[in-house]
Amino acid sequence: MSHAPRLDEPGALHHVWARGVDKCDIFLDDADRRRLSFWKGRFGRWLVKLAGLGLKRSAPALPADRPTEMALGLAALDLFAALPKETRQQLGDLPAVVHGLEERVRRLRAAGNGQAPRLGDALGALEVIRFDLLRLQGGVGTVEGLTADLGAAREIGEKVDALLEGRREVDQLLR
Repeated sequence: MSHAPRLDEPGALHHVWARGVDKCDIFLDDADRRRLSFWKGRFGRWLVKLAGLGLKRSAPALPADRPTEMALGLAALDLFAALPKETRQQLGDLPAVVHGLEERVRRLRAAGNGQAPRLGDALGALEVIRFDLLRLQGGVGTVEGLTADLGAAREIGEKVDALLEGRREVDQLLR
C-alpha cells in the first residue's frame, strides 16, 4: 500500500505514536489510551500552552553564516585572548599563524578543484590549534605541545603557499 511522501521540512510536525515495533499496540491499557486522548484533546493542548507561558522559545538552528576557517579562527583567537598574559606572550605569533591559515584556506577555496588534500590539512591545523588552546585552558595541555603544533601549522602554510604559487605559474604559462 503506497502512502504520500513524508513532509520533511524544518519545523514540520510528525505523527510519532502510530504503532509500536512489529505493529504492536503502544498502549499498555485503557488508562494509557485515555491519557493520550486527554493531552491530544482541546483541554490538554490548552494546558500545555498555559504551562509554556513565560518560557523563552529557543531560536531555530540557523545555517552557518561564516566559512569553517573563519569559525575555527575566531574560536581559536577567543581562546587565546582568555589565556593568562604570560602564556599569551609565550605564544605571541599564534594570532598571525591562525590568520595566515585562514587566508590560505580562502585562497585554496578560490583556486577550485584539486585542492582538497591541502584544504583539509589547513583546516585540520586550525582545528588542532583550537583543541590545543582548549586543553591549555582546561589545564591538561602544555605550551610546548601547542608550540610544536604551531610549527606544524606553519609548515602546512608554507606547503599551501608553494602549491598556490605553482598553480599561479602554470596558469600564467597556459595563457
